[in-house]
Amino acid sequence: MLRLVEEATIHAPPADVFRVMTDFERYAEWNPWIREAHGAADEGAVVAVKVKLGKGTTSVEHRVLENVPGVALRWCDTGWFTAIAYGERARRLEPLPGGDVAYRVELTVTGIGWRLVRALYGRSLERGMREETAALKQRAEAMAGAACTGPT
Repeated sequence: MLRLVEEATIHAPPADVFRVMTDFERYAEWNPWIREAHGAADEGAVVAVKVKLGKGTTSVEHRVLENVPGVALRWCDTGWFTAIAYGERARRLEPLPGGDVAYRVELTVTGIGWRLVRALYGRSLERGMREETAALKQRAEAMAGAACTGPT
């Protein structure tokens, strides 16, 4: 099994972080890994994504497996390749004292092809998750800061 994990402390309320995580239509504005995304965050919904992978861009679809507002978003890959390499990504938010949130994202790839995925895309997946986590932190903190400094 391939397992990649990224974590960050985000200085924003869980609701703001979750709003950024589930606004797929705006992913391309802030997420360096995603070129385009469309779909709803409802459980069972399909999210179509154009993702930067290696030197190219690949279109994939994900099915939302779990949506707990302010707490968790989990999806899995769909498509023919899942019979060989099944990928699932879980994002979790845990409130911290002071209004911050602990963010954790875990990507797991299982099946007979997980070693091939690691060999072909492991470094790209690691880099993408790291960059996406940093960008999520930046976007959510900016959003929370804008809400705090808005008109009175």
